[in-house]
Amino acid sequence: MSLKSNIGPFRYGVPPEVPKERVLRELEDVKSMVAEWKKSYMRIVEEYGPYDLAVNEFWMEIEEYVLPWLDRMFAVGFIDENEYEDTIRYFVALVEELRYEINLLKEVKDA
Repeated sequence: MSLKSNIGPFRYGVPPEVPKERVLRELEDVKSMVAEWKKSYMRIVEEYGPYDLAVNEFWMEIEEYVLPWLDRMFAVGFIDENEYEDTIRYFVALVEELRYEINLLKEVKDA
């Protein structure tokens, strides 16, 4: 058996055919996962007190674990430019929401 036969559909540089609805479902699943991360960061902040690093750590987690996956989805053509940009905007909005919620919590605790 040739080694080439085990390489899969990428052997010619062509991504496999994947139904668009499956790609969009995966994209929504990842968005939901990141939204849960945000909730988790907020629970930590509520329990241990507001700390400014939470927002940066949240963004760094997105950069490290999610953006490379999103870049690859775009690079192989599974998502188009609008879907890519909309997803980035969604993640940035989550980061800004976390920043806003932490600041509100600080104001309440300082009052």
